[in-house]
Amino acid sequence: MKNLSKFLSLILLSLIIIVFSGCEGFFPSNDIPEDITGTECPQAGYIYNGSTYNPIWVNGYSIGDGSQYLYTDSMYLNADQSSGIAERSYVTDNPIELTCINSIVVDWENVGWDGENNRSYIVISSSSKYGKYDDNEISFGKIRPFTRRNDTLDVSSLTGNYYIRVHAIDDGWDGTSTINVYSIELIE
Repeated sequence: MKNLSKFLSLILLSLIIIVFSGCEGFFPSNDIPEDITGTECPQAGYIYNGSTYNPIWVNGYSIGDGSQYLYTDSMYLNADQSSGIAERSYVTDNPIELTCINSIVVDWENVGWDGENNRSYIVISSSSKYGKYDDNEISFGKIRPFTRRNDTLDVSSLTGNYYIRVHAIDDGWDGTSTINVYSIELIE
């Protein structure tokens, strides 16, 4: 009886050790290889696509007259100054890791005044959350209005964390810069 008690105690102790050690030797691993999940770069995908992604965007640099709103289907920026400079921008609230990102695609349009003072920018900056359009590492700019289109900004040379900003600028005596942004996507 004594030997049976020792044997049962040994089995019970072994079962407790197995349970608390995660049973790794008895069951196959649950790890899914990265090449199957496609999660090598978890931040790839949309960072703006209507109201779903609004919380990560905040008001950025602003000067002069104008307005800006995050609508349910678009990001709206309007810089409107009858004399001097007006600028409106949105910026990601926190920097985004871009090491594994090759490009940023923005789906947007500018329906403002047809003049050279009407400018639109998407800007990437490592340190300047509330900077002007020309305070950046990389930017893509358009002059004059344009119909809805997809533009691509190459960021493959960047490593680390960066703020992403969208700017509408009117730097003339007349006119407006009015931008509607429909989506911004990070591409691996």
